[in-house]
Formats: sequence, structure tokens, C-alpha cells
Amino acid sequence: MLKDFFDGKEPNKGTNPDEVLAYTTAVQGGVLSGEGGEETQNILLLDVAPLHLGIDTVGGVMTNIIPRIPTKKSQVFTT
Repeated sequence: MLKDFFDGKEPNKGTNPDEVLAYTTAVQGGVLSGEGGEETQNILLLDVAPLHLGIDTVGGVMTNIIPRIPTKKSQVFTT
């Protein structure tokens, strides 16, 4: 399915997650500092959490505070 989406290119399965984090951090630093020139001016990097992060609310229900793919949203909680 991925191969079809990316015009027949094989997915890279040998990437170390720590190296990816270091690489994307360096790219984001270049984008924010303006050092990348035209190559990086239209790049948008989004952070993804490995799991939803939430809290236990009334009735033992978990309410997500930070979704896997963060979005803007507000919600009021009381203690």
C-alpha cells in the first residue's frame, strides 16, 4: 500500500528512530533559523506522540489530553 502511494518506491525499513529524531530536530532548527533557503521555506514538520496521553476522569473514563497527532483544542477540567 505504501509502495503504491509513493510511486513504487520501497519503504526504508532500516531507519533508527533515534537518528530520525536527531535528523528532524536539525531540519526544524534550520527551518526556524532560515538557514535552509528555498529548500526548506515550505517545510512543515509535525510532532507525533507514540500514544494518546490522557487522564482518568469521572467514572473511570480516560480523557485524552494529548492525542497521537496533536491538534488545537481546549477543554475545561476541575479537581
